[in-house]
Amino acid sequence: MQDIQIGTRISRTQFQYTLMDTDPIELALWAPRLLQRLASAPELTNVATDQQNNGFRTYLNVDRDAAMRMGVSMQAIQDTLYDGFGQRQISTIFGQSNQYRVVLEADPSWQADPNSLRLLRVPGTGGAQIPLSGIATITRTVAPLVVTHQAQFPSVTLSFDIAPGDSLAMR
Repeated sequence: MQDIQIGTRISRTQFQYTLMDTDPIELALWAPRLLQRLASAPELTNVATDQQNNGFRTYLNVDRDAAMRMGVSMQAIQDTLYDGFGQRQISTIFGQSNQYRVVLEADPSWQADPNSLRLLRVPGTGGAQIPLSGIATITRTVAPLVVTHQAQFPSVTLSFDIAPGDSLAMR
């Protein structure tokens, strides 16, 4: 058993191999392939990775021509999204000894559900409320939960132990 760990990455196994690439898409393609190859080797055990690609990402692609026809500006769309998913101070209440800031925020259950984007309305021409889904497509995809870095480059660390009776020098 190794008593001293050299390096700055913490791992639950004895050995580590870190892949780095300037292109995170290429890294996301090759790291699982190498992980699968290492996991299939009988002389290695406890093969693991720090790559976490099972997060969700929501893209909102605004049809600017349709928005313009309905009198919806990009600023109105950005303001509506910020009002719904950010926090906006809308007022200050002054007391005798304190100030209280009034913050506009959507219900947290709305913020946690990407389907709530389909319920949003944005102001259009003449005060009309235009459904956001009428001028934009909403796409859900998977994305990394965490992007680790080695120096300035995206990286993935693969870790493993050696099976009893085997060594790295045997191969």
